[in-house]
Amino acid sequence: SLFFILLISSSLIYVIVTSITETDRFKPNYGRNYLSIDAAEFIKNNYPDEYEAIKWINENVKGSHVILEYPGESYEFYPRPSTFTGLTAFVEWKGHAEQVTLKNTREIAEVADFIYNTTDSEQALEMLKRNNIEFIYVGGKEREAYLLNSIFKLEKDEKIKLLFKNKNVEIFKVV
Repeated sequence: SLFFILLISSSLIYVIVTSITETDRFKPNYGRNYLSIDAAEFIKNNYPDEYEAIKWINENVKGSHVILEYPGESYEFYPRPSTFTGLTAFVEWKGHAEQVTLKNTREIAEVADFIYNTTDSEQALEMLKRNNIEFIYVGGKEREAYLLNSIFKLEKDEKIKLLFKNKNVEIFKVV
């Protein structure tokens, strides 16, 4: 009985201590004076251009489609577009997806990197079509991580169509 009580007590201590440390002692942050777990509100307040783009997708894109976006690493606050729209990400959370599916998602992420970075727009278009990617998201993270050479060349050649644009986000559709 003593061992069981000790076991339960140590488990409770772990839960309490990690709850306090992992939430930064439950202090409000990002300019809020209250606590919230509403991630959409967080995006709206901290990334308004991305929030506007996500809202546009939710209002204008119906059905199941594949979107190309920055894949991110496990538990990053990205990929926001697929997370908040329900569109299928070409690849997201590389390491996490690899653990779950046992597929080499790093190779798939290299395809995304290639499409965003290459100067060969024809090869980029061929890879978009081969992988059934219908939409391309270019937001702050994509601009930070990639050169975006082929994307703007494909738009200029009218092989992808700009559907949405604001100050920091562009959404394209493969024609």
